Amino acid sequence: MSSANLTRSLYRKALRIIATVVRANATKVAAARWAEFIPSCVNVDHGDDLAVIARKCFVTSANSPAVITNAFIFLKEASESVFSIEVRALWEKILYSEDCDLVSAIGLISASFEMVGTDLALTASVETRSKEFSTLIEQLIHKITITVMEEVDLKRNFRGTRKILEQVHKIIVKETNICRSDAEAKDYTALSLVNQSRCSEYILNVVLFTVLRNMGFACFLVGSGLHFRWIRVDLFDKGRNRSRVAKVLFVSWSYGVKKQKEVEALIGITNTQWFRRVPWDGEARKHVLCELLRKQLSSACGDTSDSATENARRSICKEQILILLM
Repeated sequence: MSSANLTRSLYRKALRIIATVVRANATKVAAARWAEFIPSCVNVDHGDDLAVIARKCFVTSANSPAVITNAFIFLKEASESVFSIEVRALWEKILYSEDCDLVSAIGLISASFEMVGTDLALTASVETRSKEFSTLIEQLIHKITITVMEEVDLKRNFRGTRKILEQVHKIIVKETNICRSDAEAKDYTALSLVNQSRCSEYILNVVLFTVLRNMGFACFLVGSGLHFRWIRVDLFDKGRNRSRVAKVLFVSWSYGVKKQKEVEALIGITNTQWFRRVPWDGEARKHVLCELLRKQLSSACGDTSDSATENARRSICKEQILILLM
């Protein structure tokens, strides 16, 4: 193959990769990731898209050995980074949204875990699969909420007691029939939840937390640094001062409703501030998601398998943690 034909072939391959990130709405992330491959002699104007920049790179020093070598290096790096670029772009979309939705984020974590290092990473859309997981979680939450509200008169008993909260918890656990499992890295995604009706306590409590908030309970995810987050529920005074917290209880999917001392006795907590509530804002959500990914990574690192897929899963997990820490 002549030098000119080789250059044209490399250029077409570059355009195909660029088209992939354009379809994924990830051009800004890709531009930042690939900027190092732009030769110093190429002038990039404001508003140039990736295809224009690629054309300039190939035309400016057409057929030179340096351009061809750089093109080969770029194509290898670009083809290997398309998946993580799409994942990063989707994270930025979630994190820059007004509420940093937990369900959407868990959907993305799940899709990333399932697809990375497999043929799906080359043939499927991370965004599409992420939305499928998110939709399944949302449907589960909606189904649970409707079931509880049909069986419990929350308007009448809204201020509630421990008995009401225990009743709500019992209905949720019974109706879903989901088992707790913290054994594998996939248990820290929605993958095992969807396929095997099992999941880590961490994710189950996020689901339970969302259901309780949907029903109007004043609740918070507390216990940063513990094996999983507990749900703090503030029950209010039924008398005149209805804004005053009368009782604080803690709920977990597997352990039910507990008082503070009962939780501390159960799991041997030494941190005296574990139950403190924090504003449920974007930073709090990011912290919950970062913890979830760290637990997934810890479980993945405990797996002695050294397959390409397992290594890719560890890598994409680390990358997502870094995104959340930025």
